[in-house]
Amino acid sequence: SHAWLNEGFATYSEYVFLEDVKGKDEADRDFEVARRSYVDEDSQRYRRPIVCNTYTHPWALFDRHLYEKGGWVLHMLRHELGDGPFWKSIAHYLRRHRDQSVETTDLVAAVEAATGRNLRKFFDQWVYGKGYPSLEARWSYDRKAGKAEVRVRQTSDAFEVPLTVRVTGPGGRWSREFTQTLKDKQHVFSWRVPGEPAMVEFDPEHKLLKKLEVKQAVGRWLVQLKLAETALSRTQAAAALSKWGDPASVKALETAVRRDPFWAVSAEAAASLGALKSDASRAALERLLPVKHPKVRRAVVTALADWTDSRTAKLLTRFARRDPSIHVRAQSLRALGRAKDPSVYPVLRSALKDRSYWNVVASGALQGLSLTRDPAVLPDLLKAAKPPSPFQVRMNALRALSVWHQLDES
Repeated sequence: SHAWLNEGFATYSEYVFLEDVKGKDEADRDFEVARRSYVDEDSQRYRRPIVCNTYTHPWALFDRHLYEKGGWVLHMLRHELGDGPFWKSIAHYLRRHRDQSVETTDLVAAVEAATGRNLRKFFDQWVYGKGYPSLEARWSYDRKAGKAEVRVRQTSDAFEVPLTVRVTGPGGRWSREFTQTLKDKQHVFSWRVPGEPAMVEFDPEHKLLKKLEVKQAVGRWLVQLKLAETALSRTQAAAALSKWGDPASVKALETAVRRDPFWAVSAEAAASLGALKSDASRAALERLLPVKHPKVRRAVVTALADWTDSRTAKLLTRFARRDPSIHVRAQSLRALGRAKDPSVYPVLRSALKDRSYWNVVASGALQGLSLTRDPAVLPDLLKAAKPPSPFQVRMNALRALSVWHQLDES
C-alpha cells in the first residue's frame, strides 16, 4: 500500500530529468499529461487515497493514483520546502533507509529530521486523503481603490493549499505575485497594484495539483496567450480561445502557431483552430501547413482532418507522400482515409509498403484505409493482418477488422 514510494519517485524522477535536459517548459508539459491522466482516473473510474489497503490483488494499486498523483505529491513537497531542503530531505531519507523496506511515515520523519519542519498535515491531505482541489477563479480591477480583486471558489471538498496569483501590467511592464492560503469554499482577495492589470494568472508556475477553471473575457485570454511567461499558461489560453470564433481570436491563434517559442503551445493553438470549425480557422490552418516544427505540423494536419472532404484530401496528399516526419505522414494518411475519396486509395496502398521506424507510416496508412469504411479495401486489411506483415501492422489490421465486424453485425 506504500508502493508510491517506488513509483511516485520514479514518475517524479522523469520530471527532474526532463527539467534538467530539456527545460522547465518540456518538463511541465509532461507533468500536465500526468495530471490529466490522474484526474481522468479519479473522475471517471474511482477515487482513493494514495496509501490504501483495501484491495483484492496488490497489482490493483498500481494505477494513476500511485504513479501520477504520487509524482505530483513530490513536486508539491519540493515547492513547499524549497529546492535545498527538499533534496537534503531526500538524501537523508535514502541514507537512513538504505537496503530497507519503508513506509510513508519514514519519509515524513526524514523530512522532519532534515529540515525541522512537521509536514504531517501535508501528507495527511495528499497521501492519506482523497482527491484534489477543484477551483473556479475570476478577477476584476477596482480603479478607484487601485486594487486587483480575485475571487476563488472551491467546487470540490475544501482543501487547505497555497495559491499564488501573478498580476501583470500592460505589455508586461510590471508584475506582482501574491500567495494566499485557500481553506474555505469561498475566498475574496484584493491587493494594491501599480495600475489596471492586463493579465492575472492563477498558479502561474503550476506548482499545485488541481483542476482550475478561470472565467474571464476573450480579450484577457488573448493577452495571456501573448504575455504569459510559462508555456503551460499560454497553452491554457490557446485552449480557452477555442470557444470564440471572432477574427481577433483566429488571428492570435494563427500567430501562436507560427511564433510561439515552445512547440506544445503552437500545437494547442492549432487544435483550437480546428475546434472552431469556421471558414476563417480552416483558411488559417491551410496557411499553416508549411510550418517547420514537425510536431506543430502534425497538429495542423490533425486539426485539418476534421474537414473530411476532397479539398482537404488534395492538400494533405503531398504530406502523406513525402513529408520528412514519419508522424506527419502517418497523420496525413489517416486524414486521407477520413475523406473517403477513392482517388487517394493508391496513396494509402503504396504507403502500406513503407518500412519506417516502428512501422509508423504503414500503420497510419492501414488506419486510413480502415477509416474509409469501403468494402473495396477489405482485402488490404485481411492481407495486412497476416505474416509477413510486421507485427505493428498486423496489430492495427486486427483492430481495424474487429471494428468492421462490429459494423457488419449492427
